[in-house]
Amino acid sequence: GGAEMKQAPLIDVDPAARTSYSRSDAEVVVRALYRALLQRDVDRENLRAAVAEVQQGNLETLVGSMVRSVEFLERRGGVSPEDLLDVFYEGVFSRPADSSGVRDYLGLMRSGRHADVLLRLIRSAEFEKRLPR
Repeated sequence: GGAEMKQAPLIDVDPAARTSYSRSDAEVVVRALYRALLQRDVDRENLRAAVAEVQQGNLETLVGSMVRSVEFLERRGGVSPEDLLDVFYEGVFSRPADSSGVRDYLGLMRSGRHADVLLRLIRSAEFEKRLPR
């Protein structure tokens, strides 16, 4: 048999999802990602760099590097997909996942598609409402 190339799963993105963020919106996004993935606030240096990434249209890249970080991998060790989904919801929405969130995202969480889930949460109408106007 030939060598198989493992391909990263494609991230499904709502075609209507925004791709550009103001500085204040990007800050809200970055703070939510840090709370959801690392369960902590972002320090000033990382905030500046991450906000720049988001403003340059590199949200997927930022989320991808965060879910591959040693810090996230250590934090999620031994945590069930159900509990991790609640952690993501708490970080992004300040509440646990509801039944529709569990229905929509638990399969993705179980298959390790954490970046996919986070991007969908950040691009949701519920999160959009939290962005400064």
